[in-house]
Amino acid sequence: MLRLYVGDDLVQMEEALGELLSQLGPSAAQGAVVRFEGASADLDELAMACQSAPFLGSTRVVVVRELGGRLLALDEAAKRALLGALGSLAPTTELVIVEPDWTDDPRAHPLWELASAKGEAKVFSLERGRDAVAWVLRRFAREGVSADPNVAVELLTRVGEEPLQLQSEIQKLVTHSLPSKKVSLSDVQALVPRSVQGNVFALVEALGGKEAARALKLAEELSQTEGEGAGGVLAFLGRHFRNLLAVKEMLAERKRFQDLERQLDVPSWQVRRLAAQSTRFSLAELERSLALTVQADLRAKATDADLPQILVELVAQILSPEQDPV
Repeated sequence: MLRLYVGDDLVQMEEALGELLSQLGPSAAQGAVVRFEGASADLDELAMACQSAPFLGSTRVVVVRELGGRLLALDEAAKRALLGALGSLAPTTELVIVEPDWTDDPRAHPLWELASAKGEAKVFSLERGRDAVAWVLRRFAREGVSADPNVAVELLTRVGEEPLQLQSEIQKLVTHSLPSKKVSLSDVQALVPRSVQGNVFALVEALGGKEAARALKLAEELSQTEGEGAGGVLAFLGRHFRNLLAVKEMLAERKRFQDLERQLDVPSWQVRRLAAQSTRFSLAELERSLALTVQADLRAKATDADLPQILVELVAQILSPEQDPV
């Protein structure tokens, strides 16, 4: 059978593949699984693997990752030949095409029609926005662990919506939750490190509460973020202040949360956290903080000052209203 798995939810895609292999039992366990990378595979070898009988067990499983782009690049004759081979599998072959990075319409995949006719074509779409919280809670439930929505929101704030990273942190929290089978907010805060986005949110929270010591500590943590230069961190911070300013202005105009989601293009859980955080600042404070962050970003691009120095000075300026941006 030919199976096509397309989408951006790699976690569920990998689980579906794992379930398929477990259903095949001894055949998969005895090494009758052949794997190819579609971008670099020898296509004749791939065709032969799909049409050959298994050496051990009753079923041969052929798993190919990211074949769609390769198919699109082939000339018509080569494409027809390969599609013909993939459409005439040996009765003992299970062929699974995994496409985690296919961003176009799934039905535009060159194997969609063939898989739909000869086997199965399935879309694994990552739930974003308001559904991200539900996705996290379902992952906990799947592991037999309970968690409240505020736990999911905190996890998303710290990690973001990248599924593999979320799943990794969920597994860590599940292990820690034994034997109580309950994940608490304090568990997430203690065990899950913040991403740049999470650290920016925490820093702005501290600035809004005028917590100087905590804000300076978080600025230092941000400055040590691996893989992020001054421009990257300050861009995150500037974007956050812009979103806070927009949320505060739109709430003053009595706009609905759905309107905020659409206009800011951010998920609902994040809009609600921004709305709560915006109450810690006046409109003037947000305008000033944004101006200071833009000024710091320009300085980082124009001088050799290091990120720790820039961030500490920025935090000090935001906490000192008498020092206005020039």
